[in-house]
Amino acid sequence: MVCEGKYTEPRYFAALSDHLRLHTLVIKATEGVDPRTLVDIASKERRREEHYGEQFDFVYCVFDRDSHPQFDEATDVAQAHGFKLARS
Repeated sequence: MVCEGKYTEPRYFAALSDHLRLHTLVIKATEGVDPRTLVDIASKERRREEHYGEQFDFVYCVFDRDSHPQFDEATDVAQAHGFKLARS
């Protein structure tokens, strides 16, 4: 899971993971990046995982709508990569 925000979102998802006992959840927090860059980070993390012979079951991108001009592009690219989206 790659999420926008350095504190709130990672803490929320870590707490949810603990509550649901999802011990394999990996959270990558970002700060100050636009949604398109966040999707690029997710893609890089997936490639890195594959390089080491592992594979994530799912990749989630979590970002806000806000006033990001690349919101739609980020959505399209994430979907093209097969990533799951959690957008607000």
